[in-house]
Amino acid sequence: MKKTVTGILFLMVLALLPVRGQYSQYMVNGLVINPAYAGSRDIFSLSGSYVKTWSSFPGAPTHQLLSVHSPLKNDRIALGGIIGNQKVGAYQSLYGSFDYAYRIMLSKNSVLSFGLRVTAEQKKENYNQLYFDPADPVFVNNSVFQPNFGFGLYYYTPRFYVGLSMPQMVTYGLSDTTSTGTSSSFSPADYRYMLTSGAMIGKGGVKWKPSVLLQYFGQEKDFRIDLNSMFLFFEDRIWLGASYRMGGENIADQVVGIIELQVMPQLMIGYSYDHSLGAYGTMLGGTHEIYIRFEPVHIIKAVNPRYF
Repeated sequence: MKKTVTGILFLMVLALLPVRGQYSQYMVNGLVINPAYAGSRDIFSLSGSYVKTWSSFPGAPTHQLLSVHSPLKNDRIALGGIIGNQKVGAYQSLYGSFDYAYRIMLSKNSVLSFGLRVTAEQKKENYNQLYFDPADPVFVNNSVFQPNFGFGLYYYTPRFYVGLSMPQMVTYGLSDTTSTGTSSSFSPADYRYMLTSGAMIGKGGVKWKPSVLLQYFGQEKDFRIDLNSMFLFFEDRIWLGASYRMGGENIADQVVGIIELQVMPQLMIGYSYDHSLGAYGTMLGGTHEIYIRFEPVHIIKAVNPRYF
């Protein structure tokens, strides 16, 4: 019975995988959605995330990610990278990316960055874990390697940013997770487009940080929007916020609660909880995300604050 339930969960999540891979705390780690974000904090920045989806369901999907980025001595150039692992029942995806950003200083406080991303992903399907007939040729253990690349633009000042990215410009269909996995699409009509923007409002003890993320999934012909609002208290030590995520033909709207603590100048810890407003939201449970960012060099906030 347990294998049957896991098998059903596995097939359900495969259909939702392109949108379930999103992190809710991308507002403090823009590298996960845009390679041009690399180096924008003007410091070596190391971040890690752990996500567990459908927390009330046995064999719930999990996703771990480690990212790093930094400007080089030539401050026009920045490098970054991501390593991730996603597991959904019998499905596992291991991936890594290398990011290169070239930055143009438009003025003392404004920068336009161009980013390139190269990604390698290894997808595995182990149907032996599920209640399927191992002799059935449809359900064979598969492993496929899928390279990819992406592009991004990112303009930012200390109190405003706007970015456009296509993080994966090679599109693979679900049917490509087979022993061959050779078919792919390079069509701009199938890209995933992501447009994001945000600002910091206020200079006193309480600041407001609204932001928005617009996404268009070309392959699914779906449009999604995230509306985010965060407030900073106690000299930017406590960040409290919420998001409302809507859109997508087969995805219910979601509400997200976020808390982030600047424990010390070098260390930030964050937690978010996503709750689906659909019929299965209570039964399946929400999504938990833990985020940690470490930056070993102290940033003098009064001179050069970094809110994004």
